[in-house]
Amino acid sequence: MNLGALFRRLQQFLELKALTRKLRLEVRFQGPPQAEVLTDKRRVMQVLLNLCYNAIKYTFCGGVEVTGRFLEDRKLRIEVADTGIGIDPQKLESVCAMFGMVDTKASSHETGMF
Repeated sequence: MNLGALFRRLQQFLELKALTRKLRLEVRFQGPPQAEVLTDKRRVMQVLLNLCYNAIKYTFCGGVEVTGRFLEDRKLRIEVADTGIGIDPQKLESVCAMFGMVDTKASSHETGMF
């Protein structure tokens, strides 16, 4: 999977959502433009879109930043940061559980999907 192309495509998917919510969006890839990793491209995009859509959904002002870093041994590190409401550190484990959601006032009426 070509990482430069992946992050360009991700930017295209997210631009309209961020623009609609009047949020700043930055999608960056740090590494050689033709860097590649061996993985399931569809699943990686699915995970990235879920993380980013949730970041956009729970950010009411400010922005969302997505950074991909090409590491040694052809590994990829992905970071998603936002200026949203955040997650209580004590509830982080439940977010990583299958179908996990954190119960907050902002999310009480949401399904967790865009």
